[in-house]
Amino acid sequence: MDNLDHVWVEIWADELQRWIHCDPCENVMDTPLMYENGWNKKYSYVIAFAKDHVVDVTWRYTFDRKLTTKRRTQCRPA
Repeated sequence: MDNLDHVWVEIWADELQRWIHCDPCENVMDTPLMYENGWNKKYSYVIAFAKDHVVDVTWRYTFDRKLTTKRRTQCRPA
């Protein structure tokens, strides 16, 4: 398991009518698969927080939905 130590932001783009990935540390925008493809991160969940709600946004940040779903159901011995 990889306890990620990296955070980024998402901004709402009215002109595109969607949320856009923005990583100010890496100076990139709209490259949500960068972590999985470039950094080899293996996500189970990616959670977005706002002042009035919390949303599972994993599917924006992973390409292989089947493998991600499998990771969500795996349990490690205590």
